[in-house]
Amino acid sequence: MERMAKDSLTQMRELALDLTQGRESAQTNGTTETPPIWSVRQSEYDYDSTPLSPGIEAVLERELEETAQARLLREREELQRHLLEKQAEMDRLASETSLQEGPWNAVEEPPT
Repeated sequence: MERMAKDSLTQMRELALDLTQGRESAQTNGTTETPPIWSVRQSEYDYDSTPLSPGIEAVLERELEETAQARLLREREELQRHLLEKQAEMDRLASETSLQEGPWNAVEEPPT
């Protein structure tokens, strides 16, 4: 009886070791075959192909939209500023040419 308890305890320890160390348990059929040992290898994890939860996807999508909106607003402000600068330059050039005298600005009098 005591021997059966020791054998059972030994088998339990071997199974626990096999589970924790990644080994397949040995068959107790009387053969002396060595059990295969599974190599413990770091698996390469591809984070890009892992699907995210719908909540996280929604948050990321909203952040992308907000980023795109902010970028569009910055571009719009820059274009408006550029337009105002060009309009001011055109107004300045128009006022300079109107102040200059010359045959190109003179009003021709009709011949009498």
